[in-house]
Amino acid sequence: MKEKQKIFQLNMESLIKVFAVSILFMMLGSVLLQVIIRRLPIGINFPWTEEIARFTNIWVAFVGAAYLLGDHISVNAIVKRLSLKAQKYLSIIVDLIACCFFGIVLWGAILMSILEVNKVTPAVGISMTFFYLPLVICSMVLLVYYSIQAIKDVKDVKVKESKGVAKEC
Repeated sequence: MKEKQKIFQLNMESLIKVFAVSILFMMLGSVLLQVIIRRLPIGINFPWTEEIARFTNIWVAFVGAAYLLGDHISVNAIVKRLSLKAQKYLSIIVDLIACCFFGIVLWGAILMSILEVNKVTPAVGISMTFFYLPLVICSMVLLVYYSIQAIKDVKDVKVKESKGVAKEC
C-alpha cells in the first residue's frame, strides 16, 4: 500500500513539475513576444500578451505552492526545544489550523469563481473564473495534504502512546 502511495506521489509531483514548467515557458514566451513587438518599428501592439503573462504568473505561483506542499519555510527554533511528544501535538495543531485556513480559502475561491463566471477579460476574452481557478486547485491540494498529514501525526501519537503503555505493563 505504501509503495502505491509513493508511486502516486511521484507521478503527481512529475505532473505538477511539467505543468509548472509549461506555464512558465508560456509566460516567458508572452513577455518575450511583448518586448520584441514593442521594440519593432511596425507600430503593432498585442494587448493580450500582458494579460496572458499576468494569468500565467498567478498560475505559476499557486501551482508552485501546491508543489512545495510540506517544504515551505518555517521557523522552528522554539519547536526544537520542546519534547518529542509536545512537538507531535504541536504538529497536529498546526496541521489542523492549516486545514481550516485552506478550507476557508477554498470556500472563498469557489465563491469568487461563481460570482465572476459571467465576467470576461478585456484583451483575451476568457472568463474571470480562470483567474480564480489556480487558487481553487492549490487550496484543494493543500487541504488534502494537510488533512493526510494531520491523520498521520495522530496515528504516530497513538502508536507511541500505545508503545509507552505496553512498556509500563
